[in-house]
Amino acid sequence: MPAKEIAKILSSHLLCVRSDTSLAEAYEILGENEIRHLPVVTDQGLVVGIISDRDFLLAQIPTSSRKGMHQWPPSFAPNAQVRDFMTTELKVISINEDIKEAVNFMINTKISSCLVEKEGMIVGIVTTEDLLVLLKNYLANPSGSLRAKMESFILNSPLGTLAHQLSNAGI
Repeated sequence: MPAKEIAKILSSHLLCVRSDTSLAEAYEILGENEIRHLPVVTDQGLVVGIISDRDFLLAQIPTSSRKGMHQWPPSFAPNAQVRDFMTTELKVISINEDIKEAVNFMINTKISSCLVEKEGMIVGIVTTEDLLVLLKNYLANPSGSLRAKMESFILNSPLGTLAHQLSNAGI
């Protein structure tokens, strides 16, 4: 089976926030859109960070003496802004990256999303959810995928080369 590029699964409709956006407003954007990551941009559209659902967990004001207990809806410090909790060390992959390589990168760096770039510009995001949807689709049609893998394996093997030569010879 030929390698699949990230371009085939990325989310290209990016919702973004600025670093001076309040945490409460950014959190509301996450919830309303059922997403877990928001790129952080400058007024010029330059991506300078990302804030995720995990960052919001760290930013919440605990309401119990038990560690890890938070109220719902979450409460943030009144002046807390995205810049106070965003991640600035961006993980970026090329739009032409092979999905397998992207998965390895995300596993090895223990991240749940990667921004996707094309010619130096951020054009999308790929998340663990995108990869799980791909896996679900693959598992829903294993015979087709298995057949494609087998055909590719055979065609690219010495047996495939021999079969091709015999076919060209009319045998």
